[in-house]
Amino acid sequence: MADRRLDAQLELFSSTGQGESRNAAVEPARVGAEVAGLADRLPSGLRFGTSSWSFPGWAGIVYQGPARGQHLARSGLAAYARHPLLRSVGIDRSFYGPLGQAEYAAYASAVPDDFRFLVKAHQALTLARFPHQARYGARAGEPNPLYLDAGYARDAVVGLCLEGLGAKPFHAAAATPRTLFTDAYVAALVAVGALHCLNVHPAMPGVLAQRALLNRSKEPTWVVRWMLHPGFDYERARKRYAPFDRLVDEDPTTRSSLARICLEGSKAGKQVYVIINNKAEGSAPLSAFALAAALVTAAKT
Repeated sequence: MADRRLDAQLELFSSTGQGESRNAAVEPARVGAEVAGLADRLPSGLRFGTSSWSFPGWAGIVYQGPARGQHLARSGLAAYARHPLLRSVGIDRSFYGPLGQAEYAAYASAVPDDFRFLVKAHQALTLARFPHQARYGARAGEPNPLYLDAGYARDAVVGLCLEGLGAKPFHAAAATPRTLFTDAYVAALVAVGALHCLNVHPAMPGVLAQRALLNRSKEPTWVVRWMLHPGFDYERARKRYAPFDRLVDEDPTTRSSLARICLEGSKAGKQVYVIINNKAEGSAPLSAFALAAALVTAAKT
């Protein structure tokens, strides 16, 4: 049996949905004065974004009208990138299968020059052992020979991304299990000029505890992934929050912590990126709007 999540991700970029033209334009939603005002008041080095852009439930929030997920996956990025508060986005598709240089170049051509991408590395590079899931077949539970393979990273992951996106990608370390969150881990990152990606996830230490590690890094960029609401796994959160058109379980504690991190990073002259998943509160763009409001409020105190 094929893994449904994998199939769903790949099918988003396959055949055109019935009744939709491959060339039909996706228009951005009209942005109200309040949201536009928030965007104007954010530090120039701060970029909010979402984990992907292909969600029909965002009609009226990011997109002007309804469209299928397939159509948004292929044609929605340009409209997404016109939103004043969404100046970056994640490319999740690259986790499920390597993308070619031309595919990355198409993404780059759809967005302004100051727009940035978070690109997830192909899972073949990041899995030490293949999980016990149906899609891995006979390899399930076996060691992965490509795990952290430098040649594969250069040729099939990083190289093609840089060729296609040019100056528009930015880079983040993968999420780190709690058991590896040690001084040795931080020292290894510092030694090679890598950056820890702050992750809001139940399996991780609190984001402010992770924040303390950034003091040892001289990197000019901070990256945050607001991934999952406490107490849920991804499947439960997906079922609870779909179609991702409203905030269902607001998380003011995390929001306040992230606003603090954004302010600290911006004051220190860092480029700060916050990439938000729908599973964090129910709707990633609405979480971005709420976080922007919290940050502007915190800046006054």
